[in-house]
Amino acid sequence: MCRHTLSLVLLALPSGLAAQEPSPVVRVLIHLRTTAEANVHNAKKTGDPLAELTIREAARFSQQEGIPAKDFLIALGLGLDRSDTLRKHPLTRRTFQPFGADDDRERRLKALGEPTMRKRPDWLLHFALSAALTAATNPETAQIIGLGKELQDALGPSGFSFADLAADEAGIAFARQLLANPERLRDVAASFTVDAFLPPLADLEENVSLDALTSKYGGPDGAVFRAAYRDIRQRVDDQPIYKTWLKK
Repeated sequence: MCRHTLSLVLLALPSGLAAQEPSPVVRVLIHLRTTAEANVHNAKKTGDPLAELTIREAARFSQQEGIPAKDFLIALGLGLDRSDTLRKHPLTRRTFQPFGADDDRERRLKALGEPTMRKRPDWLLHFALSAALTAATNPETAQIIGLGKELQDALGPSGFSFADLAADEAGIAFARQLLANPERLRDVAASFTVDAFLPPLADLEENVSLDALTSKYGGPDGAVFRAAYRDIRQRVDDQPIYKTWLKK
């Protein structure tokens, strides 16, 4: 069939039948799935090495395909979010639903395994979701949502976690750096490591009840709490990777 005839056939198709180019976010999500499936069959990485492989490969694909850092970050959050929080939560669903249908989701999650940051899958999720929120909205909104989530946890059995809050801040800092300097996707693709982007968190207090948060820290408006929050942000900012990037 000649090209002219093929064009006529395509024009004659009912509206909606012609294939549409997936959005940049969906393209990265598809690549996350192919990376996960390749790992199942070949590398068989798990834990921190799997998180590093996943983030490096998504960054490499995005950099190679000219996909903006914003879309890379949003896809990372959506792709690692097993609970689909970003698309379903009342505070975030309007922001994330427009980025395209995630038809590959079930297949991707089946192959994903359990990537972690410092051996904790929840810290990877905090990191990735906060990075995605920063890219889709702004750092301040990501911080408010992260803090609100921890205050909600303080009412339940899991309690407030300063370590989770630090993982949020690490994801926000990561996103801010990439959004300000998208060319650093190349560095992420070449050498992303958990240790470089997530500071040690084991000494930060977790499982803090609301009563304890109020009595010990003065609640979220207390001076002790604000000082602890400032220390967390400084801990993230002091990561050597950011000093290296500032020199470039």
